[in-house]
Amino acid sequence: MKIDGTLISKEDRKLIGATKKLMDELIETLDVASSPEELEAIRESLEQIREGRVTSWDVYKRDLKAKGKL
Repeated sequence: MKIDGTLISKEDRKLIGATKKLMDELIETLDVASSPEELEAIRESLEQIREGRVTSWDVYKRDLKAKGKL
């Protein structure tokens, strides 16, 4: 490892950045998991998928455009 006057190497900064991103994702996951409303919305969405009540992205965009929302 070359010492160039910096306290933290480029590799260490990358690792710190990746660790921060992972921790942010973990916090978001815990936030969702602790919300009964969000968990219920996820359950409902999964049920809709199982029942085939889904819309393709193209149809969704077309419908938004027709409503003037896109």
